[in-house]
Amino acid sequence: MMNPRHVEAHYFRGGAYYHLGDPAQAIKDYDRVIKLRLNFPEAYNNRGAAHVKLGDLERGLKDFSKATELNPRFADAYYNRGMLHNRLGVFSQAVNDFDTAIELNPKNASAYYNRGLTFNELDYPRQAVEYYKISEKLGFKAAQDTLRDMERAETHFKQGLASYNLSDLKGAIEGYDKAIEINPRHVEAHYSRGAAYYALGEPIRAIQNYTQAIRLRPHFPEAYNKRGDAYLQLGDLQRGLRDFSMAISLNPTFYEAYFSRGVLRHKLDAYSQAISDFDAAIELDPKRAIAYYNKGLILDRLDNPKQAIEYYKMAARLDSKQAKDILRDKKVSW
Repeated sequence: MMNPRHVEAHYFRGGAYYHLGDPAQAIKDYDRVIKLRLNFPEAYNNRGAAHVKLGDLERGLKDFSKATELNPRFADAYYNRGMLHNRLGVFSQAVNDFDTAIELNPKNASAYYNRGLTFNELDYPRQAVEYYKISEKLGFKAAQDTLRDMERAETHFKQGLASYNLSDLKGAIEGYDKAIEINPRHVEAHYSRGAAYYALGEPIRAIQNYTQAIRLRPHFPEAYNKRGDAYLQLGDLQRGLRDFSMAISLNPTFYEAYFSRGVLRHKLDAYSQAISDFDAAIELDPKRAIAYYNKGLILDRLDNPKQAIEYYKMAARLDSKQAKDILRDKKVSW
């Protein structure tokens, strides 16, 4: 019969139960270990793993943290907590834990690999690749597989871009499809596939792809702007307005977003706000005729023909055919 106060016996039996697929029984032994020996970081770490196995992530996190508190050089506990933080979506804390685990054990290939995965979640693919490569050099097969898949996905993505540039939109979508199939987190492939669908006159499918790009990269002004264009094409002006405004908040020097919001506000008869957007666009890029032309249209609508003509003239000098046609009709030179 086992000595009920034999700490190591309870500890190793807990490990045996865990590996036999009985984490609940393992926890009972680790509870006994901790009761008999409060300062036993390995027991806290292993009990944390058992709690995570049972889906009790909060208790798992507490145990991993206690293990690092008792032994600040316990690499495995930092690694386990990093994995849990990653699972909880607390990526910045996961990065910190993996950093510490790597500092304490530079040969831990899995820590490098999972730090790479965390960077991928944070939409830092270049940094992710750096850590995958270190993990690969340490012999971690999953890193090798991931790098190979990323390379294959990038090849298909570039084929899609080439097809798009040749106006082969269906070929472009085929390339993007293959890239996304291999790497579902390929942000640029989702974004570019949205552009291809938009060019094909399928704004709903374009919106779906832009939305996925935004989910993967929340601070992506170009995706918000393009999705706004698709909503505008569908006549959903309020959603379009929100997207253009979000694009501007993310990038206050985004000419296209100001211009598109100006067009949309014109449609909403919000003339003063539309003029403000066209003014902002003109300030950002004074060489584009179309913002002058659209401001002229609004000034005409507001029964301000003299000012309208001045803006048509500026647009015409920048080679706007539409502005030139209006000025010819009015028998005004530019």
